[in-house]
Amino acid sequence: MVDSIFEKMKSGEAARLHPTVPDSKKEEKATAILLATFRVVPDFARAMLSGAGIKVGKRSQIECYTEVALEIPGEKRKIRPDGLIVITTGKKRWTAFIESKTGTSELKQDQCEEYLQLAKLLGIDAVLTISNQYSTVPTHHPIRVSKAKTKKVGFFHFSWLSIMYSATLQIDSHSIEDPEQAFLLKELIRFLKHPSSGVSTFSRMPKDWTTLCSAVKQGAALKKTDPMLSEVVLSWHQLVRFLALELTASVSEPVQVKLARKYIKESSERVADDKDRVLKSATLISELSIPNAASPMLVAADLRRRTLNLGMKLEAPGDKKRASATINWLLRQLKGLERDDLLIRAIWPRRTPDTTASLAQAREDVNCLIHENTKDLPQSFEVIRVIDLAGKFGGVKTFVESAANEVPAFYKDVGEHLRAWVAPPPKLKSKEQASKSDSEGNIDVNKEPTEAKEGSARDMPEKRSEDVPRERSMIELPDWYSRG
Repeated sequence: MVDSIFEKMKSGEAARLHPTVPDSKKEEKATAILLATFRVVPDFARAMLSGAGIKVGKRSQIECYTEVALEIPGEKRKIRPDGLIVITTGKKRWTAFIESKTGTSELKQDQCEEYLQLAKLLGIDAVLTISNQYSTVPTHHPIRVSKAKTKKVGFFHFSWLSIMYSATLQIDSHSIEDPEQAFLLKELIRFLKHPSSGVSTFSRMPKDWTTLCSAVKQGAALKKTDPMLSEVVLSWHQLVRFLALELTASVSEPVQVKLARKYIKESSERVADDKDRVLKSATLISELSIPNAASPMLVAADLRRRTLNLGMKLEAPGDKKRASATINWLLRQLKGLERDDLLIRAIWPRRTPDTTASLAQAREDVNCLIHENTKDLPQSFEVIRVIDLAGKFGGVKTFVESAANEVPAFYKDVGEHLRAWVAPPPKLKSKEQASKSDSEGNIDVNKEPTEAKEGSARDMPEKRSEDVPRERSMIELPDWYSRG
């Protein structure tokens, strides 16, 4: 099948690091340089494509072409994708069209669907798009196309920024051992960072963002079928992905948007659930998963109060006997941090209400977080920052700027210092303790066990619902939003 592809290729050449196309053709130039790097640094190509579930073995041969023109069977016209990737592993071959956009140019539905249709006709395995638009994972495409078009052809998307940061992680982790390959990868990063490359960051929400914020503030009735709502939710997903990439660059570790399994399989369910949340509570909520952090970081926008809310949740230590000692365990982790807008929230077992106090109040008196006459210990804690953006909240640029500044600031102030509790290792008993335990634990093996009496502990009654600790999550039950 692939051989027939080359037979239909009327023009095309191997991707070059120094393409001869005019500087005005930014898309063709960026695509050529990227694909040439794929050819020379196969480990980089392998790392990128694995995110889309594409397997590239150590012995796979990667060929990349640009300025491609392919004949369409039965038609006089030709298809001219920005690039073509051919990966050969033994007798198997995988092929993909590349369609790229730079600057403010965006992918279009009709164009994507045409490429998918032609890919199926020509036996191409996938269509891979690259632009300054964002997708949470490569399989969640920012452009919605007919599902019938993707039944036999893969449809994947990468942002230029994700490509640049993936290359940066490879350099920072020293995973590219060949010095010449590492040099070329650094040159790719240098090129993508330059304004002339056409690579840009996520800088603004859509116009519908301002409209939706005004509608929520005025108490207007919203409908799930409103196109404005879908546009805002999809932009929120792009913003959160952008924030994850920016944090990735800052910590030199891959920060991901945390997704439920059902959302990974079907991105439309995530969109639908987020639309429902906006209608019910006027909030947009996501979580960022940071390697080795104590917990995921919650990022939420409260459209009604016009606040950006950030938080992290820790399980309380299990080796404390007093509630005050449990709270002090958390406060010690935040020692030296002076922020007026940090809140500490203690989550208690059963139906005991949660307690909330500012960091300063908790430091002054830990009892402000403890219920009177209680012997219970907190189950978990949340460290929360509520940023009142006021007029900036509804601005398409100012909201993004605020989020881009506050997310890394919260991680630096809080996330870097929080540590999840780990049970200490068991200690060896002294000889006297071991001897005493043996004497107290002697059992006459010749004696028949007595019948358990009705109602005794051996009946093992089931726990009542009120005895079972509550499982809570900031993402599922953000009731602190309603506390003002």
